[in-house]
Amino acid sequence: MYKLWCNSINAYSESSELMLTYILRKYEGINYSIKISL
Repeated sequence: MYKLWCNSINAYSESSELMLTYILRKYEGINYSIKISL
């Protein structure tokens, strides 16, 4: 049970890290296009 719980926490933190990088990349892309249009 404990091992399962640890695994789910690891999976959750990995997926949230992926989401964070995705959001940051998207934000960087938006900034980049704003710079180009300026």
